Amino acid sequence: MSRSRQGSLRVGLVLGLGLLVGCNAPGTTAEAKKLDPKLEQYVLTRLPKTVEQETYLDFEGKVQLLGYDVSPKDVAPPGSKISLTLYWQRTGNLDEGWKLFTHLLDAQGRQIAQYDKSGPLREGASDNEQALGPSDWEIGKIYVDKLEFEVPRRLAQGDEKVPLRTGTVTVAVGVWKEAARLDVLGGNSDARRRGFVTSLSTGLSREALLPKKKDEQKGSDG
Repeated sequence: MSRSRQGSLRVGLVLGLGLLVGCNAPGTTAEAKKLDPKLEQYVLTRLPKTVEQETYLDFEGKVQLLGYDVSPKDVAPPGSKISLTLYWQRTGNLDEGWKLFTHLLDAQGRQIAQYDKSGPLREGASDNEQALGPSDWEIGKIYVDKLEFEVPRRLAQGDEKVPLRTGTVTVAVGVWKEAARLDVLGGNSDARRRGFVTSLSTGLSREALLPKKKDEQKGSDG
């Protein structure tokens, strides 16, 4: 083989390797961002077999919720603590700034609490940041989102606070950025782009669910 042909083959090989490396180079912020060592335990290569409840919520083909663990599993009275672990996966491209939200809803679908900053993945330096939000995830990996929160005992109503009166509480989740939310394309959801994870009974009696007269409420508070 001539020297000129050997040289051409070498050049072609180098260019081919360069293109291959370029194709495999990190192409998203999620792949390029250095992971905080404290968060490494919350990033997995596959969904654990120990997940208690497999589920499916698809947010525009970009983020999916694949399962959850919750305790207690049935009844969560006002004032009780709920432990919730969500198992997320990023499945498509996202630009910067997307975050997770978790809301607690009453039986009528009204938001009674939000826990957007609860847990290791969501804590951040400011209200507009999460430590490891969806925009920072690597496609295909599983992100373990641990939350601890309390069912409210009382809710603000005008200038007063009234006891929580609902037979159930529902955990709703989603992915948001500024005024936008990703659409829920698969799974149980509503028009507000909230995906429903699970519902728990509050265990309140029928009498406790009935609104009290204002003077009776003052007497019970005193």
